[in-house]
Amino acid sequence: MALTVVLRLNDGDADIVESSVQHYRREGVDHIVLVDESHDDEVRLAAEAVPDAPELDATVEFARTWSPSGGGWHLDAHGGEFWIASDPGTRLADAFARLTRDAARVDAPVTRMTGAPAATGSGLARLTFRDLRPPAEAESVGLTVAPSTRTALRPGADVPVPGTGVEVLRFDQRSIRQVRARAGGGAEAELAVARYLALAPGEPAAAGSADGVFEYEGRLADLGSPETALSGEERAVEVRAALLSTLRLVETLRPLPDKVAELEAAVRGYTGSLVGRTADGVSRVVNGAGRRAGRAVGRGRAVTAHWLRARGEERRAATVRRLLDRPIPPTVVLGTPRTDAVPLVMCLWNRPQRLGEIVRMLAAQESGHPVRLVLWNNAPQHQAELERVLADLPLGALSSVELYASPANIGGVARFVVARWLRNAGTRGAFIMLDDDQQVGPDFVDRMLADYAPHTIAAWWAFANHGSHWRRSELEPGEDAGYAGTGGAVADLDLVSDATFFDLPARYLMLEDQWMTYYARTNGWTVRKSAVSIEQVMAEESENQYHGLRSLKDEFYDYLYGDRRGAGG
Repeated sequence: MALTVVLRLNDGDADIVESSVQHYRREGVDHIVLVDESHDDEVRLAAEAVPDAPELDATVEFARTWSPSGGGWHLDAHGGEFWIASDPGTRLADAFARLTRDAARVDAPVTRMTGAPAATGSGLARLTFRDLRPPAEAESVGLTVAPSTRTALRPGADVPVPGTGVEVLRFDQRSIRQVRARAGGGAEAELAVARYLALAPGEPAAAGSADGVFEYEGRLADLGSPETALSGEERAVEVRAALLSTLRLVETLRPLPDKVAELEAAVRGYTGSLVGRTADGVSRVVNGAGRRAGRAVGRGRAVTAHWLRARGEERRAATVRRLLDRPIPPTVVLGTPRTDAVPLVMCLWNRPQRLGEIVRMLAAQESGHPVRLVLWNNAPQHQAELERVLADLPLGALSSVELYASPANIGGVARFVVARWLRNAGTRGAFIMLDDDQQVGPDFVDRMLADYAPHTIAAWWAFANHGSHWRRSELEPGEDAGYAGTGGAVADLDLVSDATFFDLPARYLMLEDQWMTYYARTNGWTVRKSAVSIEQVMAEESENQYHGLRSLKDEFYDYLYGDRRGAGG
């Protein structure tokens, strides 16, 4: 049975590409898909440099996105993760071949690999110890805990298989260069390097193997080149260099004080597990940097949070721009997409358990209009599971079901990215939006279409504003609205005909509902209350990501309307 490994590569993963391909080739994998989710060309160049191996049957594919196709097993992995058979004498392909024919899902445990730090290198010949500390203990010393499992799925089968004799080894922090690249540069990257150097064990065999903290695992060592680990003295020098680099950057951002306090505490808490001279040297450096920055500790926390948030906002905005320039293909799970069908677009994030109920609800629509359900998954870790759930659901009134795997959580603006792609592909007229925490009746689509008109938005969640986003009043169906929500709305696809729709500031990217309303009204469109009936699923509403954006909504309102308070409705 065919075995496909889907390896998702990000910034800093160029060092692991060739070793990963070599590993999966010798493990009997049939198809290796390298999915490049990085922001530069290093991963692509590393993939192009992988030598051919005509004596082996494995095929290697390089892509920006990947959608499941064909039968057999699909194994999910991220850069630095290696699927193996638990038995050292068994190949991965043979371990899967032993599964029953109706086996459909394998959840393989993930173990983090550790060892002495180095400046560069893949780490496969150096990180030769399993880190057996429980997640709570690892977090307590400042380590980022890896996912506890990775999943393999086989389309068309439905029996989960526990304890299959396969597992995943995760090499997530391999060198100074890789850690810096993964963090993206700037003060955040320099602090990540300092933390990496401070928390990596100097020599696991001496630091805790006798207590069951570390366990030797050298099966992948031959895939890596010989590497020289940093000595305790070198580690202290590198930590000092990283913190001094941060101090230079902190003149304008000043995020260091709070971070230094965190790092100092982590190093002290981990001293017992480090080779003594390494811990002492690193601690002296960190303590010195802490004293230098101590005068600004009081304001460090807020500024650090602001800086990190701004960085995340810019990354999301860059992802949106990239998607607009380079559309990604969806997985067509059911049916065949039709350009004459009414698009119904929904974003998914943290409620995968709702998907089956939602699709059955929409499949039961009593409408004469074909409906094209387009789902945007903002949580890529759920993608394989969502595809499996969708494949078993009925089409009913739906002409097709498509599922996009977003490269990052870009929030609800994804609805309009999809709308732009649909319009560019020739679809015109109405498109409907719905949230995954909403319950609708069998007449939902027809009611939405009855409210549709060119250059109009009609929304169930719509209000009149009175000088603030939160000072608002109820409306009757058909009345003009100063605010329209996207969940339970119908709009003309011409809304996104001009690329200026996507010019909203990065800070407010997750407030696409306010932007949609403002953009439509300032361009002369009608925005009104819809007569559609919708029930909010309150148990799910509590997990809505808008709760984290409440305070930002009034700020954005002021940004949009300024002194023109009446313009908000």
